[in-house]
Amino acid sequence: MDQQPNNNSIPVKIKKKTAVKKSRAAGKKKKITKESYVKKQALSDDNIKPAKRGLLATVMAVITVAAIVGIGIFVWQKEVIKKNVGEVKKEADSSKIDFENRLLNLKDKLTGVESENTELKTTNEELKEKAELLAIAKMEFSNSELGIAFEYPAILGEVNLSISDEGGEKKFTGRFSDNDKLIFGGVSADYGKSGTTTPAAFIDALGFAKKKGKYYYRSPSADYEIQPANIIKLGNGGEALIVDKNSFGDKEQNAGIGEDIGALFNLNNKDFSGLVFLNQDLGRLSLIDFGAMLETMEIK
Repeated sequence: MDQQPNNNSIPVKIKKKTAVKKSRAAGKKKKITKESYVKKQALSDDNIKPAKRGLLATVMAVITVAAIVGIGIFVWQKEVIKKNVGEVKKEADSSKIDFENRLLNLKDKLTGVESENTELKTTNEELKEKAELLAIAKMEFSNSELGIAFEYPAILGEVNLSISDEGGEKKFTGRFSDNDKLIFGGVSADYGKSGTTTPAAFIDALGFAKKKGKYYYRSPSADYEIQPANIIKLGNGGEALIVDKNSFGDKEQNAGIGEDIGALFNLNNKDFSGLVFLNQDLGRLSLIDFGAMLETMEIK
């Protein structure tokens, strides 16, 4: 009889073989897995290292570029600042020079103005002194033909004397170059009788007369009784009369004196018996100065 195989031993053997195979497979599998992991790790490390190196290089490049750019910017800023400071300093120096020049010009102008003011002040003072001297300065006029001499303020200028003779009708007139409102004159006794002479004026007189304590203004045509405003005593014992419109009793017979002030003198002259002054502007020659001039009259 055939012997039945032992079913219990075969499975065991099979199981063991299978287990060994499985174990080997597992070990092989594990080995493969480990190698794969190692390879993967190697591949991963190889990939990571170049990436790290590239990133580091990039970072270093960026840092280098940034440093270069930073240095460039710093140098540029320094140059710009230096340039700006230089330009500002240059502008400041230019402004300072311009300002100093303006100050110098202003100082020169002020100095010039001060000099001009000083000169003007000096000139004004000199003119003032001259005016004061001129105001008190005196000039003398004398004429042997008329037989007169008198002093007058120098401010009146020069005396221009004219004597005319028209057929025996004689007349003299004196004028002052710097005051045409002050004149003096006289006529001969027969002046105007021919009817060819000009109408009589206040200075066309023969002097004055004194009769029984009364005074008369004498003209070739008539005598007018007068009340002198003032009587001036002369050095030779004679006298002169100051008259105005109120000196004439008859206002219509005032010998043409109008609003002016007159003075009458008698002369020792064969052709002209009298001399008359007429002051037509007291603003230019005051009554006091007029009287002072009359007091210096000398009748020769």
